[in-house]
Order: sequence, then structure tokens, then C-alpha cells
Amino acid sequence: MSSTRGSAALVGLAVLLLAAHAGAADPPRQPGEYFHDGVYVRLGAGVGVVRDSVRMRQTGAFGFEQEGTVTGFGQANELAVGGALAPGLILAGGFFLNAAYGVSADFGDVDTVVSDGYAVVTFGPMVDFYPDPRGGLHFELGFGLGATSGVAPKSLDDPGGASGYGVAIGAGYEWWIAKQWAMGALLRLQHVQAEDNIVTLLGPEFDADHSANALGLMFTATFN
Repeated sequence: MSSTRGSAALVGLAVLLLAAHAGAADPPRQPGEYFHDGVYVRLGAGVGVVRDSVRMRQTGAFGFEQEGTVTGFGQANELAVGGALAPGLILAGGFFLNAAYGVSADFGDVDTVVSDGYAVVTFGPMVDFYPDPRGGLHFELGFGLGATSGVAPKSLDDPGGASGYGVAIGAGYEWWIAKQWAMGALLRLQHVQAEDNIVTLLGPEFDADHSANALGLMFTATFN
């Protein structure tokens, strides 16, 4: 009888020791650690391409109408600040930028002047959604004010700039590197519809309709 009681006591002690070890090895996650909630800050930088389809019109004795494209390769950037509406659902203000350098402009027989560092920009609210608040897969959607750099006939000298609205959509994946920091990659597509209008004191009126698309592949760092 005493040996049976001793065996039971040893088994009980072993169970307690295992439970204590498990608790020490895997402490409970504190709120906000390795979990997408609370304050949200996103920084992104990488490379991208720009293609802007432009329809130009000029009035006057030498008026014309011409369609063409501006294309180029350059940088892609992103900045967003906000917070979680619910675990994994982020609402933020976002700034989305593509800037192309050494751009190529093709407008047939019309000689043009193009902005150096051709930019496509969207600024406004965005939603970033993590299907699993503990995971790294996420999808973003932003929209708001949009703008592009300008293109105009060389006779006007100044290419100006165009304004309108823009939309940005993206998908990415991040890996936790600290309790509230994650790093990863993001593929983003941006579309901007914008208009430019130049009226000179002595010359004709010029306007241009822009339909720009910009693709970016970025490395991201997210605090959340």
C-alpha cells in the first residue's frame, strides 16, 4: 500500500514539474505583442515603373489634339499612419508615390517638354487588412486626391502638373522581427486620373487629360 502511495506521489510531482516547465517555456502573449492592433505606422521603399497615357489639346490658330504616352522606371514609396478599428483591420492616412527618371515621351510629331522626375501620387484614407491578426499576409486599399507631373508642347516651356483622384491597391507579406515590428515585401498598383490646364496671357489655351498607372515593388517596415 505504501509503495502505491509513493508511486502516485511521484507521478503527481512529475505532472506539476512538467506543467511548471511548460508555463515557463511559453509565457502568455501580452496585449499588442506579435498581433496587428493598436497604433499603426508603415514605411515602404522600392522600385517601380510608370506609364501615363495623355491626351493633349491646344486651341488657337496652331491648335492640335494629340495622344501619347510617358513611360519610365524609378522609385516607389509609401507612408501610412493610423490605428486598428479591430484586430487585423487598420484605418490610416496614406501617401503613395511613384517617381520615374529618364522618362520617354512619345507624342508623334509634337515636340514636348516633360517634368524631370515624373511623379504619380495618391494621398488619402487607406485600409490595410490582415486576415489573420497574428500573421503576415495583408491587403491594402487607398484612395483620395491624385496628381501627376505634367507634359506640354515645347512652345509652352513649362510642363505644369495635373490633379484629380487616385486609387492604390496592394498585397504583401511581413515577418515579425520584434514584438511590434514586422518587415516584408509589398506589391502595389496605383492608378491616377488627372487634368492639367494652362492658360497664357498672350497665347492659346492648353489642357491635358492624364490616365496614369504605376506599379511598385517595395520593402516595408510596419509598427503595429
